[in-house]
Amino acid sequence: MTRKISYYGILLLSLFTMAAATAQPGEHQHGEGKPASGQHGGPGGGMMGHHKPGMMMGGKAMAGKHKKGHMLFTPPWMKTLSDEQKLEVDRMHVQVAKVEKPLRDKMRLAQRELNVLATADKPDMKAIERAIEKVSRLKAEIMRNRYQHIVEMRAILTPQQRLSYDMGVLDSGLKPMGGKH
Repeated sequence: MTRKISYYGILLLSLFTMAAATAQPGEHQHGEGKPASGQHGGPGGGMMGHHKPGMMMGGKAMAGKHKKGHMLFTPPWMKTLSDEQKLEVDRMHVQVAKVEKPLRDKMRLAQRELNVLATADKPDMKAIERAIEKVSRLKAEIMRNRYQHIVEMRAILTPQQRLSYDMGVLDSGLKPMGGKH
């Protein structure tokens, strides 16, 4: 009996040790230098290569990008923003979020309604077409808002910052509906 208990004890201890050894450093931690949920940006990892509202913490850009669009690195253009530019970027991002959040919510609802129509026992193709049009209109409105934001962002950057910013936009693969910018 004691042999069995010690065997299971060693097994549990080994599992905990392996789990601790393989854990990603900084994973699930937030604070200075670590992103809060929903923050992202940079070339190749976010639609527009820049951050969302709340990204600038105490005048410092959050670092990095990892799972689900979280930051692991700070794009070069962001490192060179003046205090005035940082405030303007945050103001612009709040404005974009105020417009985009309700649109995304409406789009998700319209998509769910479309899915219900498509899986009905007797699908109505005219209703499905109307639902597709509704989803498409909402996606187009989100894209217009997002690309207007890109133009506005570029307007407040210096030529050197704009070059770095543009690389992030171009490197992102331009996935307009593939997630957050």
